[in-house]
Amino acid sequence: MQMSEDTRIIDLNVGELQQLIASELAKIQVQTNQVSQDSGWCRGLQEFADFLGCSLGTANKIKSSGKIDDAVCQYGRMIMINKSRALELIKMSNVLKKIKK
Repeated sequence: MQMSEDTRIIDLNVGELQQLIASELAKIQVQTNQVSQDSGWCRGLQEFADFLGCSLGTANKIKSSGKIDDAVCQYGRMIMINKSRALELIKMSNVLKKIKK
């Protein structure tokens, strides 16, 4: 069946609906990846956790510890974290921890 902008969802079969949803999700994923890679900023703790390759709880502990406060912009519940600045601060924190030992 040819799909157009006027095609009703009820007229689609299961395979066509799955294909349509998968293609739209792929477009959204590509757009969000481009924004997050180009900007150098993480929007939210989940994106920060994905960037670091850790769990959401660990990302929250890092943020709450105050080690990356200079890289965090927070207004209410909205959190933006500068990726490069956060990595610098985490590395510096690890170096200082080793020096103190």
